Amino acid sequence: MTHTEDQRAENLLENLGENLREIRLTVKEAAEHVNESPGVIRNWMRELKTHIPVVQGENGYNYFNQPALQRLMLIQQFRRTLDQLV
Repeated sequence: MTHTEDQRAENLLENLGENLREIRLTVKEAAEHVNESPGVIRNWMRELKTHIPVVQGENGYNYFNQPALQRLMLIQQFRRTLDQLV
């Protein structure tokens, strides 16, 4: 690899990392990501709105970034644990 190719590879990796941090998924896409239905995600958003850090787009839609997806997965784990206890 030449110096120029190395630099391009580094830039590509940096951009990929930035894109992963800036990911924004719709309710449907987030539901698919955590293996739940969109209705479940909407219920969680209604019931736990202060605990799910959604990003509101210019169009008024809610989008889920990486921290919001992590929070959804944590809620899912809590729910499953609670279901096992009951």
